[in-house]
Amino acid sequence: MVAERPHDRIRVGRPDLSDLGGEHGRAAHGVARARNWVDAVSWSPDERYVVTGAADWTARIWDVATGRPVGVLRGHEGRVRAVAWSADGSRIATGGEDRTVRIWDAATREEIVVSGVHQNRVMSVGWSSDGRLLLSSSFDGTARIWPVTPDFGRLQAIARTRVFRSLTEDERRRHLLPVKS
Repeated sequence: MVAERPHDRIRVGRPDLSDLGGEHGRAAHGVARARNWVDAVSWSPDERYVVTGAADWTARIWDVATGRPVGVLRGHEGRVRAVAWSADGSRIATGGEDRTVRIWDAATREEIVVSGVHQNRVMSVGWSSDGRLLLSSSFDGTARIWPVTPDFGRLQAIARTRVFRSLTEDERRRHLLPVKS
């Protein structure tokens, strides 16, 4: 897969590395047009799909065989700078300029949880081999490890020391409970 500027083209297909003098990202199955700058890419474990992170605040899932997008992950409030597919292929992690690390269901394309928040934009994300942890790096100068399933008891205890009013039901769903389990 190759992202080219300034034409905003994504070429989906396996690169032909035997021809180092030619175009390394030669499209095996056609050319798909991206809507915006592509900042990050990751293969699915079975190599049938690619996920991209872009400046239009989305991550897109592309079918390698057709070169066409098959899903859009919406929820970030800024450029998506980092994407990573879990080893079992069931989840996708994203990170972006909104400082969040998010986890998505790869099949339904639904957000599962906001796993972490940095003090500055997120630049990379990666899964542990067992899929229980996420690692992210940020312009805040940190690399952090996040549990994929948050410890809600600990989060509630921290929130109680910082929130001086009761949360609304919407706030509880949005900030304390996963969107989908």
